[in-house]
Amino acid sequence: MKDILSYYEVEDAEEKHVQDLIQQLPKVKRKTNVFAQVYLQWKITPFYFYIIFLLLLCVCITLLQGYDVKKQIFNIYFTMFLYMTSNVLLMIPEMMRSQIYQCAEIEKTCKYNMVQILCYRLILFTTMLLVSVCMITFYTSRIYPLSFIRLFALMICNLQLTLLLTVCLYLMWKINDVKIMILIYTGCSLLISCLILPKLIISSIYGITFCLIISFICICILIKRLWKGIKNYEINSGASYKNIHS
Repeated sequence: MKDILSYYEVEDAEEKHVQDLIQQLPKVKRKTNVFAQVYLQWKITPFYFYIIFLLLLCVCITLLQGYDVKKQIFNIYFTMFLYMTSNVLLMIPEMMRSQIYQCAEIEKTCKYNMVQILCYRLILFTTMLLVSVCMITFYTSRIYPLSFIRLFALMICNLQLTLLLTVCLYLMWKINDVKIMILIYTGCSLLISCLILPKLIISSIYGITFCLIISFICICILIKRLWKGIKNYEINSGASYKNIHS
């Protein structure tokens, strides 16, 4: 009797057939359209995310209207910092959606791999956060005699320091759990707001700028590996099939 496995044995394809297959493959551009991919991330993000985002913006504006700039200057800065921290806390589960829904393996096999999807999602959320921070800062500088540049630099500086501390702990402990990641970010934000925020408020604009530049450089170094994924991805193109065949 013939072995059952022998029915599944196949012979290597002839070189002519392989070349014909490669010629028939559709041409795919290696560079992606960033705007189209960011728009796609905008569409697939759950609708409740944008609702909560707008609610946080309304709550922050409402709280900023009731402060006295002479007596409650720290509360003004702390409210703005708390608004940014809450937004990032809202974005962490969406950034780590692959782990929550256990679809990492699927995203790794897509045309645009998981690193690219994460980068486009990061661009979307960062843009939303910066636009909202500009709106809050402009509104605060209009109702209080505070400098727009100082407000914006102080808020971004605190946010960068929080993210820098969180990423450092993330790399040191190699955390893969979303819940622990959220707890670490919350702890880092409380630490920054209690220890660093009061000192930055009384410091000069030059000290804030120096701290801002240092933290920005550190964050750029930490996320350098992430951005390499945009250029070094594999797609179903004729060149990739030739590499596999060779």
